[in-house]
Amino acid sequence: MQLHVPLAQEQVDCARGVHLKLKQWRLAESALEKLAEQFPGFTPEACLLKTVTVNEIYGTQLFATARMARHVETIFADANTSPVDVDLVERIAKLPTKLGDKQRLSVSFASKFCHFFVNAERFPIYDDAARDAIRLHLGADAYRVNNDNRYRAFCENFQRLCRLAKLRCTTKELDQYLWLTGMYMRWRKNNPRVNEELRGLFLQRPPDAEFVAMLPDHLAVTILD
Repeated sequence: MQLHVPLAQEQVDCARGVHLKLKQWRLAESALEKLAEQFPGFTPEACLLKTVTVNEIYGTQLFATARMARHVETIFADANTSPVDVDLVERIAKLPTKLGDKQRLSVSFASKFCHFFVNAERFPIYDDAARDAIRLHLGADAYRVNNDNRYRAFCENFQRLCRLAKLRCTTKELDQYLWLTGMYMRWRKNNPRVNEELRGLFLQRPPDAEFVAMLPDHLAVTILD
């Protein structure tokens, strides 16, 4: 099987260079990494701090933060919880509902929580931008969908892209490429959900050379449109 849109190792390397220039993004990641160092476990205090911080920094639209923190604490108190099983994300995402409430899956929040506080290499970050970028490269027909376990399907697509592109990179490095490319695709469609730092990057003139080199060819030619 071949990729629908090719992806080279050099593009992922360029994404790493672009990431280093985005001060706010690096600051956010650094804050989460330091929080993980200072509160390494899943005590009630640690769970609350980590839940609130991920939700605030990434805007994951989690409203019941205190209830989610207790939910996370309960999961990690369970001796059967595996820190490497990707189904951990779905378990966290399924916050128990109050009587009469509709079940709402917080997959984006749960993936980020596991990425920063459980195992960054095992848990890639799930969001619309990354998902769109993976679908671009694999092709719509080859992109697998599993409505019963969206995160497991996402991880399978993530790993298949890495394998078919023959990439030699960490999960975090591929995350960086997927997010930047997916967000640029979003911006090209006039979607307002693009933060100011990235909007500045996309509008920079002359454009950032590493960012142009990072993009797939058919997107790189649009940067001056």
